[in-house]
Amino acid sequence: MTDRRTPNRSRRELNDEVARLSEPLVRFATRLRVHRRALLVVGLALYGASGVTVIRASDVGVVYRAGTIVGANDGRAVHQPGLLLTLPLPLDQVRRVPVDAVDTLHLTSLHGAAPEDETIETTDRLDPEEVGYVLTGDRNIFHARLVVRYKIDDPVSYLVGAIEPRDVLRVSVLSAAVQTIASTRLDALLGPGRSQFIRTITAKAQQRLDRLGIGLQLVSVEVDDFSPPPQVASEFDAVQSAFIASQTASETADRYATQTIAEAHANARDAIARAEADAAQTLSRARGETQAFRELVASYRANPQLVRDRLYNESIETALSRSNLVGVPPPINGRYAALRLLVSGPSAPRTSRIALDEE
Repeated sequence: MTDRRTPNRSRRELNDEVARLSEPLVRFATRLRVHRRALLVVGLALYGASGVTVIRASDVGVVYRAGTIVGANDGRAVHQPGLLLTLPLPLDQVRRVPVDAVDTLHLTSLHGAAPEDETIETTDRLDPEEVGYVLTGDRNIFHARLVVRYKIDDPVSYLVGAIEPRDVLRVSVLSAAVQTIASTRLDALLGPGRSQFIRTITAKAQQRLDRLGIGLQLVSVEVDDFSPPPQVASEFDAVQSAFIASQTASETADRYATQTIAEAHANARDAIARAEADAAQTLSRARGETQAFRELVASYRANPQLVRDRLYNESIETALSRSNLVGVPPPINGRYAALRLLVSGPSAPRTSRIALDEE
């Protein structure tokens, strides 16, 4: 015979167990009814505190209300660092924008290096579908890797100007780089024109960013690597070596030309100075001789015989002063019909002697 009291006893045990387990909940509900006002105040305080936001010193705050920026039309949308009071969630939402932070963007689309998760084997053929490259103004194929540093200049434009501002920045810089490299010769890109090349890329990219209005400002654009494809690297190195050698030879020739021209100018100045001094001395001597001749002519006109005798005596003295041996022929019939001087050569001893020969 089956005991019919067993189900009833099991039901009572179950009810007792449920009552025992729900007793803490009942007590908690009772306490809630007793302190419901205090709990309501605490809940409201916590809800209101969700509208208090602390903006850090390096950030600014922008408030969204119903998906629209508050104050965007009257220029009061940007809130400076400090305590910002807004309506509680979900009525208002605050976006912190790091305006002082400088972010970095690496551009490898124009470079031949493989991505980190892929391996590209180097072959004799350059496949543009696998590796990126850029053409220079003189049709050289090169790989370029750029590093872009930027910051947020206009927080409102940054938030509403584009869904992905970094993608817009990437495309703008790459477009400016391709255009600039395509219009510049390789020797300018590798030589002193590198700085001008970077300035041109920065200016073009910034103009496009300003035109698109995404609130980004370029801080710097750097060329991390600019190299030829590995397929022609050895040939390019040979060309570069030849180019450097030609540049060195040209610089040596320029230095030699500068030095030689300077020396030639100095020698020319010295020659001109000497010529001018000789000309002045010759002119002075000529003027002195002209003046003496004029005086001689005046004396000759006044007394011709006296001038003749004086010139004769001076000529004789000059000739005798340069001679070593002088011979005077004897007179004819007691007179000298003509005076004939016999002068020895300069190799004789420096003694003067007059020899008179008599018949």
